[in-house]
Amino acid sequence: MNTQKTLQFLIDIEEMPSKGGLMTMISPFFKILLFIFFSVINVSINKYDLVKSLFLTTYCVYIFFISPITLRYLSKIILYSSLFILSIAILNPLFDKNIYTLSGYTINAGVISALNIYIKFLNIVIITSSIISSTRFSDIVNSLKILKLPQEIALSMTIMYRFLFLFLSDIIQTIEAISSRNKSYNKLNYKYMKNIISSMFQRALYRSESIYEAILSKGGLNFSVKKQIDVSLRDLVFLTISMIYITIIRVI
Repeated sequence: MNTQKTLQFLIDIEEMPSKGGLMTMISPFFKILLFIFFSVINVSINKYDLVKSLFLTTYCVYIFFISPITLRYLSKIILYSSLFILSIAILNPLFDKNIYTLSGYTINAGVISALNIYIKFLNIVIITSSIISSTRFSDIVNSLKILKLPQEIALSMTIMYRFLFLFLSDIIQTIEAISSRNKSYNKLNYKYMKNIISSMFQRALYRSESIYEAILSKGGLNFSVKKQIDVSLRDLVFLTISMIYITIIRVI
């Protein structure tokens, strides 16, 4: 994936909550609670218990189908994020020398645990991507604030997020300008790199001033978030059924 496609990919993810879907109808606060509960259960599963991890995957697939994210975008997220976890899981067979018996066959327990680590990782990636694609960032921050997220962290997250997507358009325009002049920005050229960096720095200053003025126009840095939780029967039913299903998988 080249630079321009990567930037467009981030913009598409940010716009997905507006596409609708069953998952977008669930309260962000309940989705955050579900994510926390799911993550705890996912991590608590024994490292050799592949069956339970696979059963949790069925729930993740269900969440994926009711969220606006498409298989193409999810597969890209899994592909690029898998490189990190595979570099860790591949070391398990080297350190875990135990023997695991499966249907009469003896297998290196390190292989089982490595596979289970990757499945748990996939579960987290799928449910995280599904929740993010169905929830606006401001709603995520509000939900985290209700869960007692410190004011400074919430403010930093908001500013960084807004600055990122304001700045993405400038980066894309710069790349398109370079491409239209038949210059290869994949090759390191000091003259062109110097011009690009200086231009990006100047645009960043302009954008930061715009964000600062926008913050002042809304009351300054002491911003407040919506602390009222909109609870509906749909949200309660969704969270209850999800937690029951996940708990049953864990205890069987």
